[in-house]
Amino acid sequence: MIYKDGELLCTTHRGAGPLACSYTAESVALYEGLRRLLKIIPANNPTPCRVSIFTDSLSLLTALETGPLTVKDPILRLLWNLLLQVQRRKARIRLQFIFGHCGVVKNEKCDTEAKKAAELTQRTDTWITDIIAYAKRILKGED
Repeated sequence: MIYKDGELLCTTHRGAGPLACSYTAESVALYEGLRRLLKIIPANNPTPCRVSIFTDSLSLLTALETGPLTVKDPILRLLWNLLLQVQRRKARIRLQFIFGHCGVVKNEKCDTEAKKAAELTQRTDTWITDIIAYAKRILKGED
């Protein structure tokens, strides 16, 4: 969900795959949000702007802390490329952790949208990390 001055500009939905864990889903959500943001901020943006990205995925923020130069994971590399494209449009980006499921209104709205995306036909390739996590859950008898 993208807001400007408190007003909702757009929402986007994309399935993260049938076995997606929360990290994968958050990565896909950030990817889609950044792609949409690149359509909103003009390529030759004359005025500097601030972009705040809020997530309740501490694991995603921790993974992004490696920075664009040392990242080896292809998904993180893709996210960093998009972040840098946004930054080149004179956007100052702040990635901010927020606690999930504790009554933060806009986060709860994002959660509702995420549930809608989970109900979509999942035509996305499954990440190997999700397959491994699913296999571990099966072996532990959790699924």
